[in-house]
Amino acid sequence: MPCGAAVGPLIEPGIQAGLDVITVETTAPLQAKFKLYLDWKLELPVKLAPTRLVLFTAEEVAKVLTVEGKDGKSISVEKAWIEGSGFRLEGQIQPVASKVEVQVTRGAVTTSKAVLFLKLKDEAALLRIPLLCFPPGPRLDPRE
Repeated sequence: MPCGAAVGPLIEPGIQAGLDVITVETTAPLQAKFKLYLDWKLELPVKLAPTRLVLFTAEEVAKVLTVEGKDGKSISVEKAWIEGSGFRLEGQIQPVASKVEVQVTRGAVTTSKAVLFLKLKDEAALLRIPLLCFPPGPRLDPRE
């Protein structure tokens, strides 16, 4: 594999650390093949609390996600949207602040899975926050 080639799919929303094992094959006669262990952690440009929104009961209707600038710095949310079903954004998102609150509301009491996307000013990558609703009853596999 050439240097800089992609090694697999995008990281799932909400995952911020992991351990990957890569098998390296070389032309070196004494060590033609070996495993390389990559222990990694993503450093996000902001602090998220919580890092994913999960609703478990029928009584839970909404939750608030707090996005905070590191070291008290201001952040600017240019755009916010949800892809998937079962959730919607409520209220206005303050465009520039050191701490921004995003309210997410459940649309119905059904098993739902979606992703909240946040586009921050001066950040190329989008923030992707998983949204899950698991009301009592049959469950959806969260990996689907």
